[in-house]
Amino acid sequence: NAKKRVKKVQKFLEMLQHLENLGNYSSVFQIMSAFNSSPLHRLKNTMSNISSRHQAIYAKCCDLFINNDNYKRLRTILNNSPPPSIPYLGMYLTDLTFMEEGTSLVSSEGLCN
Repeated sequence: NAKKRVKKVQKFLEMLQHLENLGNYSSVFQIMSAFNSSPLHRLKNTMSNISSRHQAIYAKCCDLFINNDNYKRLRTILNNSPPPSIPYLGMYLTDLTFMEEGTSLVSSEGLCN
């Protein structure tokens, strides 16, 4: 039933807004990943029938997790948000990977890094 699907999607979008207000960015990212999955992405009719308030919540969360400039928007929000907050750990794991892979163990002078 299309009306039930719209209500369920709107419920998840309300949950997204609540989680963002709590500072739980890890869970927000997980739910946004589900919204961007193929089965849910194909529900264009359902997404077009959600209210404008819920569409604004979805757009705001999409903007939050844009991977441009190494998650610059998310990093700014995390730096300015009062504790406690739960960050999206994938961002930090990517940083650690690039630090490990991008830095050689031996410098050009033959010294150990």
